[in-house]
Amino acid sequence: MNNELETNVESAVRKFLEFVADPVSARDEQLISGLRDQLGAAKDPIAKLKLLAALDRAEKADGEALRRAFVLNARSWATENAIPVRAFRELGINDIVLAEAGFDLGTGRPVRRAGSSAPAQASKLRAKSVGSDEVRHWALEQAQPFTLSQVMSGVGGSLGTITKVVDDLVATGQLAKLGPVPNHSGRGRAPHQYGRP
Repeated sequence: MNNELETNVESAVRKFLEFVADPVSARDEQLISGLRDQLGAAKDPIAKLKLLAALDRAEKADGEALRRAFVLNARSWATENAIPVRAFRELGINDIVLAEAGFDLGTGRPVRRAGSSAPAQASKLRAKSVGSDEVRHWALEQAQPFTLSQVMSGVGGSLGTITKVVDDLVATGQLAKLGPVPNHSGRGRAPHQYGRP
């Protein structure tokens, strides 16, 4: 593997791991700041609407694109670096994503994609669709602080849905953002915890 390709593959793995640990890390803060500046200077109401829409899109972290890049690259990178599947699990990557990436979840080793075994395995693991109400109910039942990754593990659902529901609960005062996980020892920034105010 040449150095540039190796760097891109590792970057795809790193970015998704960072996103799982802290979904806000995927936001382009420079773009968001620029859009806010433009919005402050805009006079035309149509221009303001378009800028508000662009700002809304920029403020929502796009985990799906990062997940797709991870799925395409994680198996080959793990093989090159002798990384077992349990290490990915330790950092919060769920079995659905690992199966989609081509890992053999029985042995915990990367597998060759000779055929359709990985997609078949992933479809067997695919969880039922989880709606906002289920995520909201789960989050409000928790007695202890939790992270967005723990919501995903506990109830399922897409990270986008979970983030929106939790942000709405914080905005209405039903939950509080409690700050980063204390004594975080994993890679990247410590994920934020949420809990009762």
